[in-house]
Amino acid sequence: MVSAGLDMKSATLDPDAAAERVIRIYYPSIASNPVGRLIGTLMECIPIPIGSARVSNLIFGLPLAPIGALLYVLLKAFGERYAVTDRAVRRESALTGSPNGAMPLESVDQIDLRLRHCYRFFRAGDLILRSNDDRATLKLIAVPYAEAVRQTILEACEARKQTDAAIKQIERRKG
Repeated sequence: MVSAGLDMKSATLDPDAAAERVIRIYYPSIASNPVGRLIGTLMECIPIPIGSARVSNLIFGLPLAPIGALLYVLLKAFGERYAVTDRAVRRESALTGSPNGAMPLESVDQIDLRLRHCYRFFRAGDLILRSNDDRATLKLIAVPYAEAVRQTILEACEARKQTDAAIKQIERRKG
């Protein structure tokens, strides 16, 4: 039997001993900025369809495109990003990766989705992560495809709970 270089006697089941692994990184939409929300509102203000576009898209799209592109680049470089790891959901600086807030996955009991009118054009929403006692909250602002991100976080929470339960079971058998 080949052992791939692992020493089973020194192997640990401590979940905190292993390195934290990033599952997915999300960047907020430009709707996270007041100028971006204004762009989203203008792009949705005249809902009369012309083919697959709206009248407001045809009127405001070209003049607002350079502002939207500049805002996009600035937010990607100097804004925030949201990292879902195997241990926590973190808000961090997009440029340096330094943490601006975090919530451990085992603390997440509820994820609320808030859709705002100014986010509709960007297909974005706010996610509010809450603990059972409502003491701990983490807000992810203007996340594109927020329902899919919510589902990813819920699946990561469930996986974390199952992993912790399995480790506890193994520790009980060893002890």
